[in-house]
Amino acid sequence: MDATVKTGTATIAETDINHKEDRQYGIVDKIAIWMDDYCLDPIISLIPGGLGDAFSQIMTLPAFYISIFKLKSATLSLAIIYNILYDFLVGLIPIVGDFFDFFNKSHKKNYLLVAGFMRNDKCIVDKVNNKSYAMKWILLIIALLIMIFAVVLALKQMWRYLFTFSNADHLHF
Repeated sequence: MDATVKTGTATIAETDINHKEDRQYGIVDKIAIWMDDYCLDPIISLIPGGLGDAFSQIMTLPAFYISIFKLKSATLSLAIIYNILYDFLVGLIPIVGDFFDFFNKSHKKNYLLVAGFMRNDKCIVDKVNNKSYAMKWILLIIALLIMIFAVVLALKQMWRYLFTFSNADHLHF
């Protein structure tokens, strides 16, 4: 894949990863070509009920696999998760999400993140670090919301127990 691809505000000149050495990198490259260059991602996203969007996100698993098992990078993995969530959540918005898929090119972004991270490209590493930082905050907020929900649920159960117990005492007189 020798092309210049615009991702966000920066233009990044791609260089091939040696696909002959590792099949997984070639798979990520082919997925990026088919899903983004040939516009299969927005077409598949038209499948109703979020199924098309879910299938599209499944196609990011090879990039995620490389980030975890080949490159062993938590920051790259978080950056890919950020891209996955962003693409999936925006894709769920009726009509807007489908239109968005024509321009987002999430599979190509993930390919560029993996390739640039492998080459230690400063621009890509900075993007990975920024997305990873944002994803850490998102995960922290989600964890806090889950904890708040659990506390509220526990307080509700406690209130119900105390209220039921106190009413039962009054009924026995």
